[in-house]
Amino acid sequence: MVVPAGIKPREKLALILSYAGIALVFVHDVGMRENGVWTGALLVFGSALAYAIYLIGANHSIARIGAGTTALIGAIGPVSTIYLAWVFLGEGVSLTQITGSMLVLAGVLAISIKRGGR
Repeated sequence: MVVPAGIKPREKLALILSYAGIALVFVHDVGMRENGVWTGALLVFGSALAYAIYLIGANHSIARIGAGTTALIGAIGPVSTIYLAWVFLGEGVSLTQITGSMLVLAGVLAISIKRGGR
């Protein structure tokens, strides 16, 4: 486990306890000898890795463009999820979702134009 140098002892303890809990559940499930355990473990690991990359990117964004702008741009995530579900899962997209998506994108565009005009 990689731990940053400036992390406090209480935060280290929280990390250790969290990872210990995950390991305990994983070891228990491996004992069941089901084929799906390894697939599930890989999916959980992939999700955790993707989230860690997101957090690193968000921290860099906050440092560069500020928390407010980062939060507003982060609102694109749920919008993209709607359309990814439509493309890959065949789920429907309602008029309300389209309208909400347009409002979110308009907000991101408004902040982008404001930043570019500075």
